[in-house]
Amino acid sequence: MSFTKTVKMPRKPILMGIIASIASVSSFADSPVVNKSTAADEKAIAEITAVTPKHSAIKKNAAVEKVDVSVKKQAQLIGKTEEITRVIDPSSPRRDKTIKHPGATFIKLHISEINLANGDFITISDSQGNETFRYPSGTNTSAPVDGFWAISVLGDTAVVRLRGPSGKTKDADHSDLVVIDQYSYGLSQKALQENQFVTKSICGAEDHVNVACYSNSNPTEYANSTATARVIYQEGGSTYTCTGWRVGPNPDTLITNEHCLSNQAITDTAEIWFNYQYNNCEGSGSPYSGRVVVTADRLLAVSEYHDMALVTLNNADTIAQFGAYELDNRAPVLGENIYIPQHPGGIPKRLSIFSDQNNGLCEIDSTNDFGGRDIGYYCDTEGGSSGSPVIASSTNKVIGLHHYGGCTNNGVRVDQFYSLVAPYLDDQPSDGGGNNGGGNDGGGSNGGGNGSTNILAATSFEGASTGDWSQGADDDFDFTLTSGTTPSSSTGPSGAVDGNYYAYLETSDGRGAFYAGETATLETTNLFTADNLNLSFSYHMRGRNIGTLEVQVRESYGAWQTVWSESGGQGDRWFSESVDLSAYRDEVQVRFLATADGGWRGDIALDEVVLSTTDSDPSVGDGDPGGANDDPGNTDPGDGNSGSGNGSGGNGGSGAGNTPYAFGIEQDGTVYHLQTNHTADWVYLCLNDDCRAPSDTSNGRWSHNFSVDPSQTYNITVKIQDAQAPGQCITTETGVAVGSGVARSGCSN
Repeated sequence: MSFTKTVKMPRKPILMGIIASIASVSSFADSPVVNKSTAADEKAIAEITAVTPKHSAIKKNAAVEKVDVSVKKQAQLIGKTEEITRVIDPSSPRRDKTIKHPGATFIKLHISEINLANGDFITISDSQGNETFRYPSGTNTSAPVDGFWAISVLGDTAVVRLRGPSGKTKDADHSDLVVIDQYSYGLSQKALQENQFVTKSICGAEDHVNVACYSNSNPTEYANSTATARVIYQEGGSTYTCTGWRVGPNPDTLITNEHCLSNQAITDTAEIWFNYQYNNCEGSGSPYSGRVVVTADRLLAVSEYHDMALVTLNNADTIAQFGAYELDNRAPVLGENIYIPQHPGGIPKRLSIFSDQNNGLCEIDSTNDFGGRDIGYYCDTEGGSSGSPVIASSTNKVIGLHHYGGCTNNGVRVDQFYSLVAPYLDDQPSDGGGNNGGGNDGGGSNGGGNGSTNILAATSFEGASTGDWSQGADDDFDFTLTSGTTPSSSTGPSGAVDGNYYAYLETSDGRGAFYAGETATLETTNLFTADNLNLSFSYHMRGRNIGTLEVQVRESYGAWQTVWSESGGQGDRWFSESVDLSAYRDEVQVRFLATADGGWRGDIALDEVVLSTTDSDPSVGDGDPGGANDDPGNTDPGDGNSGSGNGSGGNGGSGAGNTPYAFGIEQDGTVYHLQTNHTADWVYLCLNDDCRAPSDTSNGRWSHNFSVDPSQTYNITVKIQDAQAPGQCITTETGVAVGSGVARSGCSN
């Protein structure tokens, strides 16, 4: 959820959350924040303690792992949930609501429904107005399907006010509606610091200290802790805290544990606190003075076995100052030094560098725990440390993802889950490890043609014009042409790829394709008869409710055929795509079809759209086809020596053996894709959305064995990043029977 934040001077109160009934709010006395346990705290602590073991239960792969009952996953349970109702509507005598919980360290509201007139907005602030978050009409929900958790405000009071375009309550539209159905309140500072229900994994004396303690003695480790943040989320009627960290070159990606953010519903509740720390070693003053809060957006990748979750963040520009980690994709070395920035027990950031269990410094004490998945170490952690980065001192890159306590404590090795996250990080493996096949070089045959590219239909939407393209008639809405950001928060781009304008599908209620299945189309105005057609474009798909974008083609006004598609949120970035349309030649028409998934966070954007054709000199050489009889393992297509124009060298042998399929599933459950004509940076094989990196790369293909029922059919998805081409190739086939496959895929050429 995106928002506008105004901060005067932060207050001191501390974390974390109980979600409780507002039934008796009006009877609460007006009292200042206190740092002592309340009766409600004590009751909540007793209830929380009773259910803690359930959340700490160990979920392990019995086939390879030995369960140790002393090991605990280290998310920290800190609250509970009750249903309530507080409404601002036309019948309300006042256009504001105050929610107060004496002694609470913060209040976090759940807005189940908000419908505001254009220009109206609500603010949520603490009682003194030191911290204010603004939610405009672009956050309107579709109750009861939608709803969101607002950003927490510090202290024991949250004030909700309805405002009109002028900023005054009296100017707000009389029909505006706001419904609050839950709130979370933070335990008192004393209750939190006493750790009455915190699970510790202190190995010997407690060695983690406030990060500021190392600002002079260990400046590198101190400076490298800024990308670590606190993660707060709701699950199953309770409130939890973990740790997470920004990763990779993209500004909006964060890694934490799967047992913290295991699905999209939980991710929707999460807020992330950066720079929540004391600025001195003693821990005096306020840890909130530099706090920057953002919300989680989309769960990109998750693995229970690796206990890893990769999510995108809203408002990533506000946290760019804290940097991001790189992944150390290598085998860890026994005895190498490490350090761990973390939020143990939900307190301000701490740093573990030293240990009294080794030779004075934290180090890797085991490299092969849990079947080779984990590293082990005696670096101190606690409940709430789950998801912390384990950083190699030699490289200052993340070599492990902390997730278990127990002395030794444990982290998942980065080299065990790297292939799962690399596709989303614009990153590449440090060592692909593959060997070139033996295809013979193509002949080249003096391809000296002087080819040229002719643009048939292009637009970058400058001046709010569609150029050589037209808004379609057979749809529900037109694409909106705009510059800057889209009106709704947490969706759409912040600007065009190049220039000022772009086109997008508006999905706000009352203004666009708000309901699932509603569409907008953009199509070529003219028909084209030409060879070697190609479509290139840029697209942006950010938001929780992103639907589907398709490229469709038809000849001679026949039926539309989909030749490319993408679905779901892809993060806050523009992607470039090129689609080969050379199979279509006669009276060709091309269109984009954007389909809404339902909800206001579904803006799909387009820019830099070019339909072109390439002419080549007829003297272009054919090229020798190369070694077509290579052994199955030799799959290199051969270099081929192309001419300087559009002449092309021949292809080397495919090494495909006798299989007629580009990808498929064998009788034993092996899902595969041929390596023909690919130099892959990464590959991902998916069976019914269970996605795995290949376990076998021999015999001219990538493959992984899954457990299957021969009587069932399966959906297969293959994702390949090819070093010889920009972007990534994703191909999907539904209803594939065991023992069969697909003769050709978008990832085959």
